[in-house]
Amino acid sequence: MKLSLLKFNIPKNFNFIIIKKYNKIILIIFNKFFNFKMFFNNKKNLKINKFLNNIEYKNCILKNNFYYIKDDFYKFLEKLNNYYYLKIKFKGKGYKVCSYKKIKLIDFQFGKSHKSMIFYKNIKIKKIKKYKIILLKNNYNELKKLSCNIIKIKKLNEYTNRGLRNSRQIVIKRRGKKGAFV
Repeated sequence: MKLSLLKFNIPKNFNFIIIKKYNKIILIIFNKFFNFKMFFNNKKNLKINKFLNNIEYKNCILKNNFYYIKDDFYKFLEKLNNYYYLKIKFKGKGYKVCSYKKIKLIDFQFGKSHKSMIFYKNIKIKKIKKYKIILLKNNYNELKKLSCNIIKIKKLNEYTNRGLRNSRQIVIKRRGKKGAFV
């Protein structure tokens, strides 16, 4: 299949390297956390504009394995821009949450003598209200692991419903000894 022009716009926070191996060209687009490889046949038709962060490949012949390269690259960029979020609520007298952005630390104060803190990387934290925080991250699996670790710090008490929980978690309160006879 012949294509007249294949054009990619790369975000500003990405860098790229061109490696020439035998008669093929490997273009690696990378960031601190992600990388993406593209393979080209000819260097003459490849033009790179560093100021606009554009890559153009003219008069290219795409084989079956290169047919979806443009779609794959844009799907890759869409994944970088999507953020998944989880809301964590907590209930209890004297419970506080402090987040220190410079150190990347969340400090939970539950009236205990020992400290309960979590260090985090590559995550955004927003405090909505006094008892609600939102965690934002690109990777859903890592976000789920972090929320599980946070909830393990102070599990929900069955009798008083005090502790940490996810926002849409179903909570069933158990009856105490006094409430069972009434």
